[in-house]
Amino acid sequence: IYFEYLQRIQGPALQAPETKKVVERAIEWFGKTPQVMVAVANLETRRGDREAALEALLKLETMATTGEYDRSLPVNPALFGKPFWKHLDRLADQLGRYDVCRRCEPHL
Repeated sequence: IYFEYLQRIQGPALQAPETKKVVERAIEWFGKTPQVMVAVANLETRRGDREAALEALLKLETMATTGEYDRSLPVNPALFGKPFWKHLDRLADQLGRYDVCRRCEPHL
């Protein structure tokens, strides 16, 4: 499945231009699938692009708060649990996005 492919990208392939295209395609095709967006956020973190990682986590925040996401695959409710909110809070803090940090507080 697509999210498993994203999780396996390592080493020099992380910085390859093709990888960015794979990420863009993943968001375009599967942007409402929580598992894919988690994989995108993790991949962007490994690539060193914290802004792109935050963008993916913000999409997950919307899914978590609205409940609007693709349910064609089973989603473990823990995906939107405390570790997710901690990750979002930490990354938002690093990037000076304190508005996001404030939204995370009730979940921590």
